[in-house]
Amino acid sequence: MGDSLSATVWTILGIIGTTILTAVVGKLVSVAFERSANLIVTVAVNQAFKSPLLASEVREWRKKSMSREEWNNEPFGIFDKYNDYFKSEVYVRLEVKNNSNKKLTGFSFSVHSISSGLMQIGESELIELTKNVPVTLGDLQPKRELVIHVLANSIWAHSIAQIKEAFVFSADELGRVKYKFPMPFYLELRLRNWVGLVGFFGTMLIAFLLATILKG
Repeated sequence: MGDSLSATVWTILGIIGTTILTAVVGKLVSVAFERSANLIVTVAVNQAFKSPLLASEVREWRKKSMSREEWNNEPFGIFDKYNDYFKSEVYVRLEVKNNSNKKLTGFSFSVHSISSGLMQIGESELIELTKNVPVTLGDLQPKRELVIHVLANSIWAHSIAQIKEAFVFSADELGRVKYKFPMPFYLELRLRNWVGLVGFFGTMLIAFLLATILKG
């Protein structure tokens, strides 16, 4: 009976130890891959606030503030950018970092699997973004970062693999790209609390099992 109980206890301890070791090794491998990547892209995909009525209000306000001649002479499609902005349903924030020790030249960015959209680099001008058409970003110096904001009416990429394929970066000597998808803070906090509880009760269980072995 004692030998059977002892074997069961050692089996449970082995499972716990294997789980902890797997988590630690996985984290170390992730850190190693991140350090070896030339470009690190941190991606956050969120639902945007869609307000087509506000776009109509802006159009009508501008129309009333202009004479008929000025309105008729307005370039065709001048309001398209505003329509795209207020009708966007998806907002994507990409934080891009040159993790290498050399300058990335010929650096560009292209988007696939989206409808019409808008793009802003840092606090620069909001420009129209066309699917499958690369946008030149210039050179990215070592260890420098830039933030790219993308607004789209819709996006046909839902899994992590699809999102990686939808937002693509290229350069003359780009090397490996590491994509990161951090949790929202409230979920991260919830996970930390859960891990803390599991760790506490796991420690109590290990202590109990060790005490059982020593008594046996």
